[in-house]
Amino acid sequence: MGQELDEEVDGFLEMAAQEKMSQGMSRKAALREVRLERGSLEIAKEVVSAASWESVLETCWQDLRIGCRTLCKSPSFTLVVGLTLALGIGATTSIFTLIDAVMLKSLPVANPSLDFHGQPFA
Repeated sequence: MGQELDEEVDGFLEMAAQEKMSQGMSRKAALREVRLERGSLEIAKEVVSAASWESVLETCWQDLRIGCRTLCKSPSFTLVVGLTLALGIGATTSIFTLIDAVMLKSLPVANPSLDFHGQPFA
């Protein structure tokens, strides 16, 4: 991938230099002008390579390792956080299950538009 990126950046640099040379500049002056306008090509290469999915995956992996190391350094805090999460998730699940069973499910009635005597509601 690095060689591909180098070729693409060099091709871009060459195209921009060709444009400057068509305006009457010498090749050396055109290349210098393009490099001054565009800034550091190495920084541009680093930005492009940092945007790849491998870089994102590597960053997530580093964050996960740092988080695990930090939690292992303070086991009491880890236990309190774990218990708090378990309690919160359990309470939320049980309350939603209760509300779903009582309020959200329709009643098991054969024809809910009729009253007890088989007459339609007024």
